[in-house]
Amino acid sequence: MKKWLALLLALTLLVGCTPAFAAKKLTTVVFPYIIYGEPPTDFDVVAAEINKYFEPMGIYLDIVPTPASGYEEGIGLMIAAGEQVDILTIRDSFLPGMVNKGMLLPLDEILAEHGQDVLKAYEENNCSSFLEASRVNGELYALPVICPKTVYNAVVFNKPIVDKYNLDISTIKTYKDIESFYEVVHAGEPQMTILGLDNIHFNFVGNQQIIGMDYFELLGDGIGVLTDPNSWTVSNLYEHPQYAELLGVLHSWYQKGYIDKDVATSTDLIATTWRTGNVFSYLVNTSDDPVYVAKNITQSNQTEAVVVQLNQEIVPYMQFITTIPVTCENIEATMKVLNAFYTNGELMDLLALGIEGRNYTRDEANPRILHPIRNEDGTSNYFYTLM
Repeated sequence: MKKWLALLLALTLLVGCTPAFAAKKLTTVVFPYIIYGEPPTDFDVVAAEINKYFEPMGIYLDIVPTPASGYEEGIGLMIAAGEQVDILTIRDSFLPGMVNKGMLLPLDEILAEHGQDVLKAYEENNCSSFLEASRVNGELYALPVICPKTVYNAVVFNKPIVDKYNLDISTIKTYKDIESFYEVVHAGEPQMTILGLDNIHFNFVGNQQIIGMDYFELLGDGIGVLTDPNSWTVSNLYEHPQYAELLGVLHSWYQKGYIDKDVATSTDLIATTWRTGNVFSYLVNTSDDPVYVAKNITQSNQTEAVVVQLNQEIVPYMQFITTIPVTCENIEATMKVLNAFYTNGELMDLLALGIEGRNYTRDEANPRILHPIRNEDGTSNYFYTLM
């Protein structure tokens, strides 16, 4: 009898200890995530919240904060070295080169077998045709942005300065209409940065914003471009008179002191300098109503903003695209992650915005307007993506 009691006790102890010694093994999916500047302090907290969704699937999503500066070059070295990278976001201009170097997996068969939810998301948003833009030599290698909405280039203005000088910015339609306002503000506020740019944004999206201030469709690499919205004729950007004109305007603005003389070497982000109130304007691409954009920028960055739309609207389904590198170690698990992000808006909100109630709140009158929760010094622990 004592032997049976001893055996029963041993079994009870063993069962009781099972979670500690035999926890379910998770499959790791590695996802380098582009960040601008330093990783937000709540990055690990948000990543843990996201993983609460994937853990029941037997997956651990390793979201690796990766600086935007030198991102593609660093990722290329990782893949060349055979390091595990399962989900990779790149600029569209890098796609042909990475395919030719054998760095990416073709996706047609993978999506057919494991990506039904991804394909359904494109269908439901009437964006299935966008996939054709990510083909190289007839094979699909990337997932473009699902963006049925058009986007436009715009200028964000410092509203207190606009009001101070009684500027009628509603007359602005193209970059040619801006300079007279810059002249007025520079004369009255000689220490103010008139057009805010930063080194990271200037390299990554500034080219699109500045060149697009009139109209060019950059077609990915910004070398061969469309210059007429009613024509498919591709032109050499660097031979185009309008490009030379735009460069002349920017150079003139730099010489006149409208652009910070240290912009090429400065490490300060627009989000940082805008909060000081000492920047009059900067450039954005957006798909939302200018009033909504202005409210979100004001709430996120403390300086009141007003936004003016410039050129005509375009559909930006190519710019940043999602790929699966050849160093992916588990296709099935990787596609479970992608299926989840393409079908679960809460996951996307977590990744982009942080945790509601901890990192931001929603406006009661308009839930689309988000209010970052700030520390005493005005910084946010995660909410930094609205600039």
